[in-house]
Amino acid sequence: MARAPDGLLSYGGDDLGHPAGTYIANAFRFPFTADIDQDLGIRDSGQFETFVYIGHDKNAPTNGDEEFDAFFLDRVLDPSDQRSLHNLSGDRYQWFLSHPRLSIVTDSRKTLKVDGLAARQADFLPADPVPCGNFHRNLRCVLIGFGPPGDEPFALFDGSRMRLVVVDHPGSQVVFAYQSAVARFSGQVLVFDHWVRSVDFR
Repeated sequence: MARAPDGLLSYGGDDLGHPAGTYIANAFRFPFTADIDQDLGIRDSGQFETFVYIGHDKNAPTNGDEEFDAFFLDRVLDPSDQRSLHNLSGDRYQWFLSHPRLSIVTDSRKTLKVDGLAARQADFLPADPVPCGNFHRNLRCVLIGFGPPGDEPFALFDGSRMRLVVVDHPGSQVVFAYQSAVARFSGQVLVFDHWVRSVDFR
C-alpha cells in the first residue's frame, strides 16, 4: 500500500497496514476510487487491469481466502465438471443466480446504485463444493473462473459466504465480491458494503 501523489491511498503490497481512507485503483481497466471506513490491520492488496483485491487472510489454511475483490469475469469454469474453462457472455449476475453449485441466501437479493450505475446484489453459500485442486489442496470449494492471466481461480470456499455486486458499467459489467468464513461475515461485510457504495469511476 502506498500513498499516491494526489494524497489517495493505493492498492499494492504484502503484509502492510491498510488504514481507513480513500483508495485509488489506477491500474484497473475502469479506474476508480473507493473508501475504506476503518483500519483493516495487516492485509495484502494488489491491482491489475482486470482485478483489484484486498486480502485480509489470503490463502488461509481454513475457509480459503477472505478478501474484497473487483474484477471482470470473462472466463468461467463449467459448473458441472469444475474443470472445463469457457468464455462467458451475457449477464454475469444471472449466471451466478443459475449456478447449480451455489445456494442463494434467502432475502439477500437487492438492487442498488454504484456511482449512479445500476447494480444488483446477492449472497451465496457453496451448495456442492469439490476439491479446490493445486492452489488449496486441503480445501473444498466451488470454482468460479479467472481474473488476471496467471492468477489462481476465483472460488467460493466451503464454510464461507460470499456477497456479490454486479455493476452495469457501460464498458463491461464489473463484479465486486467479498467472502469470509460464515462466522466472520456479518461484521466484516459492512466494510465491504461501504467500499462498494463509495465507488467513483474516474
